[in-house]
Amino acid sequence: GASGLSRLVQPCVIPRFIPTCTPELLAGLGDIARESDDVWVQSHASEAPDQVKFVDTLHPGKRCTEIFESHGLLTDKCVMAHCVYLEDGELDTFARKGAGVACCPLSNAIFSLSPGWHAFPFHKAHAKGVRVGMGTDIAGGYAASILVACRHAAVASKHDMGEKDVDYKDAFWAATLGGARALGLDTVLGNFEVGKQFDAVRINCEAGNYDTFPSAIHPCCPSRLEHDFEKFVNLGDDRNIASVYVQGKRRR
Repeated sequence: GASGLSRLVQPCVIPRFIPTCTPELLAGLGDIARESDDVWVQSHASEAPDQVKFVDTLHPGKRCTEIFESHGLLTDKCVMAHCVYLEDGELDTFARKGAGVACCPLSNAIFSLSPGWHAFPFHKAHAKGVRVGMGTDIAGGYAASILVACRHAAVASKHDMGEKDVDYKDAFWAATLGGARALGLDTVLGNFEVGKQFDAVRINCEAGNYDTFPSAIHPCCPSRLEHDFEKFVNLGDDRNIASVYVQGKRRR
């Protein structure tokens, strides 16, 4: 069977988030993560203002990043969901440790809004070298589709005055190669580079909404392929998925 990075399912320790974990539990999970270089870590960090304040009441003067790092849980196999309210120094720590972020724009729109700050700082984090992927957070929103997450990322960025807009290319990158990098799996998957495993979908442009892929294209669009790709990211759904390939084998 498959092993190492080529496995479809990887072992992972998942502390729920700081408010529900005792220091002893975090230390124990950190020990498990340290004992093997084959174990991932996933949790939530700085999702909403009330969570940040709650963490401070439990651990005065400390924030999620410092606490996870002190227990050996902020590693290059760690992916933290949300991270909307990470401070600049925390983003630097994420970059230094090689830890990833799963940006979950739909659930952030529901749970993380506050005056003047409405979205994960996608471009700032990327500029600082933080590995950023796209997440759905199915418990915090109404859609499990990564395409929907891409669309919400673009919309959310327009409501954050401190950030440059996230366009469909940025979002799709985060959902594919960006996500692979956030998981530390970009050497084996995430794009079609020769030597990587073939994970792909084949798109049927004639299925789904009748006007998703119209015959006419805007004169400013550089190519038919780019036009159809943009249409799929913004309007496509499962009806357009003609076939699915995982590790080179057709699964659907």
